[in-house]
Amino acid sequence: MLVQKKEDTKYIKKEIVSQPWNVNYLEIPGLQKLNLEMPRFVRLAVVQTCPKAISPSKQQALEEAQGFGLVKEGMMCGQTKGSEVDKDPLHAFVGVVASPLECYTAVAALEGKYFTFGTETGPKPNNAGKCYMETTKDGEACPEKWVNGPTDFYKILPMDADAK
Repeated sequence: MLVQKKEDTKYIKKEIVSQPWNVNYLEIPGLQKLNLEMPRFVRLAVVQTCPKAISPSKQQALEEAQGFGLVKEGMMCGQTKGSEVDKDPLHAFVGVVASPLECYTAVAALEGKYFTFGTETGPKPNNAGKCYMETTKDGEACPEKWVNGPTDFYKILPMDADAK
């Protein structure tokens, strides 16, 4: 077993690891401990180095609870050549709302299956809060081709037939 001196650890934290060291350094107390507790150390490393990391099971539970889920961030499904988004037949403008939840509620009331929510703030262009019902037949495959843009694309989850 490799024994590391406290001075060595201090040197590594101060001189080698980028600062702040407590965010960029994970001490693993030996290979035997690593082998015995691999899932724990992997989880710690992922959480520490990937701030956008999410638990798939928690994400699925959240989506089921709210009734919709994010398909693509910063994208929309297709755009008719030469048209503005607000006048494009692929994207039916529903209105300006405060959150994706409010957009979901409005689009679900229209029996839509997919929606986009505007995310761009600033002087011009500003589409923050714009809600569109998407008319694509297959929002997850997007046969119209994905287009980069200041919107997030969501799917509305089917309602559980048993829930009343």
